[in-house]
Amino acid sequence: IKWLYFKDWDIFKRNILSGDIGQIEVVDFTLNNLTSLEDLIKNCDYVVNLIGLLFEKANMSFELAHYLLPKKISIFCEKYNKPFLHISSLGSTYDTKSNYLISKKMGEEFIENNNKNHIIIRPSVVYGEEDNFINQFGKMAKLLPFLPLFRKGVTKFQPIYVNDLSL
Repeated sequence: IKWLYFKDWDIFKRNILSGDIGQIEVVDFTLNNLTSLEDLIKNCDYVVNLIGLLFEKANMSFELAHYLLPKKISIFCEKYNKPFLHISSLGSTYDTKSNYLISKKMGEEFIENNNKNHIIIRPSVVYGEEDNFINQFGKMAKLLPFLPLFRKGVTKFQPIYVNDLSL
């Protein structure tokens, strides 16, 4: 198993030790150098893309993480006939003001139109031990006498536990 990791992802680095010795090879990877992906994909059996952003940063945009990276992965998976599992997001659409959802839709659409051997999973909010969703509500519940309701409480989502999604 080859895992691509980003140097600043401490949670990921801590959890890669769950494999047997020699089973997991860690490959330093940067989204700014997408050409290195071809060799990695060429020599693997399956490709799973779990990369996603909730907030854009100066050096990391929704377009790069949700469209350009899945596009490159899809192209190389098709070129080398590799099965591709892409984790996207519930509600991805062009009919929104959300750049997050638009970029997710762009990535999905490219994969669907250009890759024959793919699966796209569209989970709702994924929560777990150190997530930024449930833990954020927990922190707010400790400080505030109430919890805010987004869009007047009509927003619907169905959170899924990370282990339920990955098993």
